[in-house]
Amino acid sequence: MRDLELSCGLPPGPDFAELVVIAEELGYERAWIHDSAPLWEGPFVHLALAARRTTRIGLSTAVLIPGQRSVMAMASGIATVARLSGGRLRACFGTGFTARPAVGQRPMTLNALADYVTALRQLLAEEAVLVDGASTRMLHASGLTQPRPIDVPLWMSVFGPRGAALAGKTADRIIGPPHPTLPAAMIVSGTVLDPGEARDGDRVREAIGPWRVVDAGFREVVYTPAGPDVARELRAFAAAHRQRTGQ
Repeated sequence: MRDLELSCGLPPGPDFAELVVIAEELGYERAWIHDSAPLWEGPFVHLALAARRTTRIGLSTAVLIPGQRSVMAMASGIATVARLSGGRLRACFGTGFTARPAVGQRPMTLNALADYVTALRQLLAEEAVLVDGASTRMLHASGLTQPRPIDVPLWMSVFGPRGAALAGKTADRIIGPPHPTLPAAMIVSGTVLDPGEARDGDRVREAIGPWRVVDAGFREVVYTPAGPDVARELRAFAAAHRQRTGQ
């Protein structure tokens, strides 16, 4: 049986660090923070605060949006949290399914996402990369950040066959359906019932309803612009991997 981790996802807001402290006390392996500039506060600030107040729990991003930060700004932010957390950080990236439409933009392409993650990995390894046509690299002097190479696992959030193929070449792990070669994290919405509490009660609906709306919205995004053929391809892809992995 594969190793499993039980983690929690939390929005970056005033209570984030306190909630991560509680999650660590409860035995969660990892806390994931969301990233959407039009909706929430900056994730790196809250990750840094949580890192200072905890000692064991892993810290992760679900997910960082490349279009909201230059690749150099992203590398510097990741280096900061990696140092403060003692190596407990995982950084996962996505196309901006919520963040970009919130500012009137379509999600970025999968190829652009893969290129960004590749450039970021090179910067953290102290390699030079092309940014807007110019060669650049991290120039932090000794003592101003941890020494490079900075070893932070880089993940991608992908849910279809094209994304899975790119992630297999680019990422260390994924958020999404079971993958043929990479470990995967799956997002599950739910709540803990009080003794005798009905599963369809008002409190339960309020707790998990927003995530169900997101699930329905994702299916609508797949069907409307891409058509039912793409949706069928996604279902076949997930079914094949479930059969292959036994999950």
